[in-house]
Amino acid sequence: MGEQANKLCLSGHSLGGGLAQYAGCKNQVKTFAFNGASIHFRNRLRLGRDLIEAAKDNIICINLEDEFLSKHLECPGSRIMPVYQLGRELKIKPRKKKHKNLNPFKRHSVIPIEDVLREYEDVL
Repeated sequence: MGEQANKLCLSGHSLGGGLAQYAGCKNQVKTFAFNGASIHFRNRLRLGRDLIEAAKDNIICINLEDEFLSKHLECPGSRIMPVYQLGRELKIKPRKKKHKNLNPFKRHSVIPIEDVLREYEDVL
């Protein structure tokens, strides 16, 4: 993709976040995944260690703390067949009470992510 890849940025939420991670890694494109799915071990094998390592700085996985999909990534049973997101993780802890009280399934929605990112505009 060369020079065109510098102008392209991928993003996705949930399954779309997983797909964006895969495509971003394969094409070495800047990628943002919001509460994204993890990458299955077979797909990690297809990508290869070199591409995954090279993509570390291009892929940012933004996860809301205690959100059910990214929380599953930390589950002890996942050591049997490790699952993880590609790139770097940015785990966001909600500051406002209305977001702190959401159950893990409601935290998965795009709307809380959007609201919480606004809370962190000064940092991001």
